[in-house]
Amino acid sequence: MDTKPDLAPWLAAVYVKEAFWHQRIASELISRCEDEAIRFNANVWYLYTEFASMLYEKLGWRHMERCAYRRVAVDVMCKQIRPLSPPR
Repeated sequence: MDTKPDLAPWLAAVYVKEAFWHQRIASELISRCEDEAIRFNANVWYLYTEFASMLYEKLGWRHMERCAYRRVAVDVMCKQIRPLSPPR
């Protein structure tokens, strides 16, 4: 989101065709992305969505603001990423 350069990294381009909704595909994709974010030591990450705020809220994302981006109303959200537990 080029209007918010102070926020990074971003979860982006998660898309599941409507015919495949309600099969946990989006949740699995997001979970896999979160694993990668943890691997790269991200503490907080961000996204914006036009339609899927409720899905992201169910997955632990927090609403930050609603704003216009490229002439579309979107929700900007964030999630605190839990670091991997250190080995014992």
